Amino acid sequence: MLNNATAIELEKPYSNIVPDISIWNNNKIIAAIEIISTPDIGLEKRQLYNKHKIPVIFIDVSIIENYLYFEKSSFDEESIISNVIYAVILNNTCQKYCDFTHLLTTKKMLLDHFKRKEIHESRTKVNEFQQAFTLITEEIPTITLPKVLQETHRIRIDSLSLPREAIDIYTSAGIEELYPPQSEIVNKGLLEGNNILAAIPTACGKTLVAELAMLKHVLNGGKALYIVPLRALASEKYERFKEFESLGIKTGISTGELESKSEQLGKNDIIVCTSEKTDSMLRNGTTWLQDLSIVVVDEVHLLGDSLRGPTVDIVITKLRSIPNLQIVSLSATIGNAEVLAEWLDAELVVSEWRPTILNEGIAIGKAMNFFTGENLHQEKIKHDTKDISANIVLDTIEQGAQCLVFESSRRNCAGFAKRFSNIKNQEQRAINALLDSDTKKELAVIADEVELSSNTGEAKILADCIRNGSAYHHAGLNATQRKLVEEGFKNNLIQVISCTPTLAAGINLPARKVIIRNYSRFNPEWGMVPIPVLEYKQMVGRAGRPHLDPEGFSLLLAKEAGDIDELKEKYIFATAEDIDSYLRDESILRSHVLGIISSSSSISQQGIIEFFLRTFSAHTGDDNEFIESICSCIEFLQNHEMITNENNLHMPTKLGLLISRMYINPLAAAIITEKLEYAKQSNMKLTTLSLLQLICITDEIRPVYIKNNELAEYSCIALKIKEDIIFPPDEHADLSYEYQSYLESLKNTLILKDWINEVDTEVIVEKYSTGEGDLHNLSSGAARIASAINRIAALREYDIPFNGLDTRLEYGAGPELVELLKIKNVGRKRARLLYTNHVRSVETLKACSFEQVAKLLGEKITLKIFKQLSMPVPSSVENSIQAAIKNSAIDAQKSLFDF
Repeated sequence: MLNNATAIELEKPYSNIVPDISIWNNNKIIAAIEIISTPDIGLEKRQLYNKHKIPVIFIDVSIIENYLYFEKSSFDEESIISNVIYAVILNNTCQKYCDFTHLLTTKKMLLDHFKRKEIHESRTKVNEFQQAFTLITEEIPTITLPKVLQETHRIRIDSLSLPREAIDIYTSAGIEELYPPQSEIVNKGLLEGNNILAAIPTACGKTLVAELAMLKHVLNGGKALYIVPLRALASEKYERFKEFESLGIKTGISTGELESKSEQLGKNDIIVCTSEKTDSMLRNGTTWLQDLSIVVVDEVHLLGDSLRGPTVDIVITKLRSIPNLQIVSLSATIGNAEVLAEWLDAELVVSEWRPTILNEGIAIGKAMNFFTGENLHQEKIKHDTKDISANIVLDTIEQGAQCLVFESSRRNCAGFAKRFSNIKNQEQRAINALLDSDTKKELAVIADEVELSSNTGEAKILADCIRNGSAYHHAGLNATQRKLVEEGFKNNLIQVISCTPTLAAGINLPARKVIIRNYSRFNPEWGMVPIPVLEYKQMVGRAGRPHLDPEGFSLLLAKEAGDIDELKEKYIFATAEDIDSYLRDESILRSHVLGIISSSSSISQQGIIEFFLRTFSAHTGDDNEFIESICSCIEFLQNHEMITNENNLHMPTKLGLLISRMYINPLAAAIITEKLEYAKQSNMKLTTLSLLQLICITDEIRPVYIKNNELAEYSCIALKIKEDIIFPPDEHADLSYEYQSYLESLKNTLILKDWINEVDTEVIVEKYSTGEGDLHNLSSGAARIASAINRIAALREYDIPFNGLDTRLEYGAGPELVELLKIKNVGRKRARLLYTNHVRSVETLKACSFEQVAKLLGEKITLKIFKQLSMPVPSSVENSIQAAIKNSAIDAQKSLFDF
């Protein structure tokens, strides 16, 4: 077998192969042994070795009997390790390599597996394994390793090929050298323009790596795009990159306005965008995208997310056509990183190294049992309330540290945080005893700001929690509240946050200890299902604050002793799942097929197929099935008059072009068009309520949950407003799925009706059991669909009572305020105040003096409005106000519901 081996140079195609035990000659592998824990991993690696014609023996340690073959005396004709390979490994004088870290982990895992399964004569087998392990590790010298496989040395920041002023930014912040994974990424050609996939744990400095690459490009005249999955993460990165202004670097951000080309962003050197905004700009032909020299894709593992993944897939595929573009992809640790790197044509860096040691464990009763880290150990839980999580939190606070507690629902988040604010609870008294007077005063300031951010009961509950050192964080809070909670935690004032897993999806908020109270999630189709390993790894990755904590701790809560082994296998010792793309789903795919056609003056069906066969979805799936789905989408678009076919070339119609550029799902557009056509043919008189309900039945609007005790109420409402609804479904006694979905859309409709009729936010939140964040998402999404309805109606000559509905939905105001709302810094409250005082248009406002308007709105806001409208301002007033503004925070709208 060895005689037939082909020597492979140690170059790029070879970088994904780092065997556990291998034999080298002149920097070439001529034989290898791989230790694997699952057959799937073995299959992937086997394909790599076959590709490069390297002889390899696999030891599958998931099959218990196999590890006896580590022992020299065990070899025979049926052994897993052949005598030929073994003899070569031990006796050949060439260089040899053994990945001791991997073998030590394997050893520990196998010993634990022996004891856990209580196999017959387990002690004998453990001893045999110990002897075999010693035999291999002692008899394989590890000196004179090939250079690329030696331990990565930490690279000094000042040795990087960057200008001195760029290096000074990091050294002045105390960063003198790179972490080992960062150093490996640099060694893989980060600053030479190589594509990179970094699959490394949270808190390992992935953003810093991206910054180095972007600075190298921008300071040499290039342009950088930083793509993120979440708006909150975009804001965080934007604030960070603005710190490069001292280098003359301009940073811009855009996460909304999906129908805009956003050409003005091109004046910046670094642009931060969400993946949806990037896709929108690609569809709309934004010219500066062709000037990009580097793109960073943050959280690229979200390719496997059912909602965001397909857009990430499409965006990367489109961007890869830009000549000489470097793509740096940052990922959590995933199961099939090699496959993703191959698709990206990227150098792969996979590492489990962390700047802080992570101790992963399971808590039950009065004990915390840790199974990873430097020392496997058990710790006693000292506090003694009725809740084990609260006890762990109190112990941690007593040690001068903070906790993140992950919950499965928003209700549970608030419920856990309230344990520390209810004066009847033991937890409240315990946490108050641990807070000093200065901390309590600063917490009171944050709590007051939370209450000022909203008049809702939610704000009062959250403020009460914060006064006692706890808080909760989920999408139902408004943006100001979430920001105040995050900053309070970063400043070490809020001691514990209970949150949903979205907090682990990129926002930088580490803590000494992470507790996962629930490891199941509700799925509408399957009920309660276990969380993925990848989600678990993301959550525990928040444990340990770099530069502050030498160790971080994470804990799963076991309900009973019998759960411990299962949790260890499912999560602590498990590897993250492979990621795949959901782009093949036709309900998602058709929007991107229309996007490709609309981006071209004309394109053949084969051209469309060829594009999609370059996606990650095609890279990991069945081509024939994918092609069938693409053809089905093309047929749908033709049937709904969004594209035409002339001489075997597909072109967008005016309707298709409009839908694509407004970033509307073709199915939603088809529903809108069909409903408006039905109303026209039946001479139906449409109302504002008709349009609101039309908005809410599209799949662009997230359905709202209706409780069982609400079904009768909304069924009655449906009957009362039936005349306003375009072709309502028939009501059924058994409440069919279709009719229940209709009632859910009706609830959203009524929320929006109250919103544009200027019902107070707190009333809406209480009445419909929703959150301010949910109301913001609903109203902003509805405003976008309303704008699309107006454009479609104009194109198709449908008569609709629009009356600025998109603006009304955005601000929550009556039709008479629409003109005033077009003025920047005038929200619904200020517009109503002006209107009540007979200032009802821009023209009447221009006829007012500065003093008249300032009496209503205050001097600072009035100054901004007058400047915007080019109106004269008294010089004495302007000078005093400008000086005050420079010394204060920006007077911006704190939430959707202000002004």
